[in-house]
Amino acid sequence: MGEKVLFTASTYSHIVNFHLPYLEKFRAEGWTVHVACGGAPMAIPQADEVVHLPLEKAVWSPRNFRAAGMLRERMGREGYALAVAHTSLAAFFTRLAAQGLAERPAVANMVHGYLFDGETGWVKRQALLGAERWTAGCTDLVLTMNGWDYEAAKRYGLGRKVVRVPGVGVDFTRFDGVPPGQRGALRKKWGVREDAFVLIYAAEFSRRKSQEVIIRALAGLPEGVVLVLVLVPALLFVLVAGWAALALIFYLYQTEMFLAAVAGGLGIVGMWFARNGYTPLNFYSGATLIAIVLVAVIAFLLAKGEGSVQVAGHKLEILPQDAKYVLIYATCAINFAAVGIAIAAGVVVAYYLTYALLAWLFALLVYYTVKMM
Repeated sequence: MGEKVLFTASTYSHIVNFHLPYLEKFRAEGWTVHVACGGAPMAIPQADEVVHLPLEKAVWSPRNFRAAGMLRERMGREGYALAVAHTSLAAFFTRLAAQGLAERPAVANMVHGYLFDGETGWVKRQALLGAERWTAGCTDLVLTMNGWDYEAAKRYGLGRKVVRVPGVGVDFTRFDGVPPGQRGALRKKWGVREDAFVLIYAAEFSRRKSQEVIIRALAGLPEGVVLVLVLVPALLFVLVAGWAALALIFYLYQTEMFLAAVAGGLGIVGMWFARNGYTPLNFYSGATLIAIVLVAVIAFLLAKGEGSVQVAGHKLEILPQDAKYVLIYATCAINFAAVGIAIAAGVVVAYYLTYALLAWLFALLVYYTVKMM
């Protein structure tokens, strides 16, 4: 039997979307291929064995250190000749697992973009750079895909050997069977001229994916260049489910809890912005804070009118006279403060505050359910 290689990543989807050809190539060369990753499980038939890791986005979560312990135990038991780490979170804990092993595998770190740059705050930059320096001693090979990462890895000595490669590669065979007329039909459908040069960028719509940078760079390109942004609207899936839940709340509990739930939902959206890099305060996070304030203002106006408003000379009752406005105000205040703290403190704090806001919403649900009985 040939030698063993271990691939690690933060999520199954990362391996499935980008690295299956590499797994197949290693197996074709006689290697035994193991994959260890976190997130939602997916089938990876190209691997001889798949290990689920309890990885979480919050770096200092105890689950991440448990994942490192699992990797360390496997490295000692399986005798891997090579470990290939992908994504910043998994790469850090993979290398942490390998440190100090008497017989560790050769470790290659594929950098998919360092999470620090010249615009990163000093504290965050030192923490992220410190993590890379801490694990540099057991990083035998650093594979970078852009000039900035390459220069940073060389400057700070983030591995024994640093090289630059042109990305992870593209499998063009998927385009071989495209019908001849489909290209022209798509250009016509999207209003793209036949002689235009099309650039395509498919990514989640978030600040860390830097769509803004590409749009600004487009101004410096020739007029015949067209940019197509294929967005992955992760937030929309959350919003659709959220608004469905709010509609159910309105039907079951009427508007008293509905207003509190709207404020709570806005708080969760604010956490999403904070967790995806929309910090410090900007349009999106600022709009979330303003929306929470508007909910509080609406509640205040309803309280002044004893739950009613005047519409075209008619009195329209929105809330019952015995409505508990203090819970609505408290929910607005809690969510406003949580979003503000998350914007100021960053991703890790936002991660834990999300669970706190969900717990508050659950408490409201219990209260209003009991009230109905």
